[in-house]
Amino acid sequence: MPLSLRSPFQFLLNGKAEPEDCQVAARIEHLRFELAKRENDFVTTFSDTGPRPTPRQWFSPENSPQIRSRVRSLPQVAYVSSVLPRWGIFLYLCGNATRAKTILELGSSAGISGCYLASGKYCQRFVTVEGSPELSILAETHLRQIANNFEVVNAPFNAALEKILPSLRDGLDMIYMDGEKDKRAALHCFERLTPYLNNRCVVVFDDIHWSSQMREVWQELCRWKGLSFAINAGRFGVCLWSGGTARPKVYDLFMVAGVDLYEIKQRFEDLRTWWSRG
Repeated sequence: MPLSLRSPFQFLLNGKAEPEDCQVAARIEHLRFELAKRENDFVTTFSDTGPRPTPRQWFSPENSPQIRSRVRSLPQVAYVSSVLPRWGIFLYLCGNATRAKTILELGSSAGISGCYLASGKYCQRFVTVEGSPELSILAETHLRQIANNFEVVNAPFNAALEKILPSLRDGLDMIYMDGEKDKRAALHCFERLTPYLNNRCVVVFDDIHWSSQMREVWQELCRWKGLSFAINAGRFGVCLWSGGTARPKVYDLFMVAGVDLYEIKQRFEDLRTWWSRG
């Protein structure tokens, strides 16, 4: 386990945070609470279902996720689409532990995770990308109440990266990848980012147990050249970049997450199949 990430993982194990960290979380959770109170409001988000284009096609405007939109209530956005408090604090602590100055997020949703990331003690620049125009507005509204070091980019990932990457003169210190759950798209996106990763950059992949494709993404990362660590923390896969010919030391701390949603889904599908046959 890398020493630089000791404090975030200790938090996952014992749930204890410093008073100042709890104050940061309280401010952000108040925003979530206010969002969830808007029970009669809805936003258009993007679905992870539908035909899968190739990596080259995926990020072009004509294959933007706008094609596969869906509507969600704001309480759903607040408590289903957005990172929950435990994992938000974990992201915040990862940024602090690695002294991350430049942080990129792919997949803003309503900006709750972005608020945690942008609140980092050392964060000087936070950039978040969201394909949904309506969610982008929510993210910007929330971030404006927490930080002044942020930029919300409303665009498909590839188009956003075309704009963002040339401006990363000092590289990236942390990335939170919470976008599309397609294997090819996720790995393609990460590969584009690798030239900009600073030594000891921490890269967090969300929902690595959500689907078979995301499990395959994690398996690929556990062999990825240039990563020094790949830590299965349950919901998150946490990687540390060192570059060169390094191969990751792999740790499985899955039990800190408590429940394997993917396994539950698989068991449910097996049960449903058995029931239909009976």
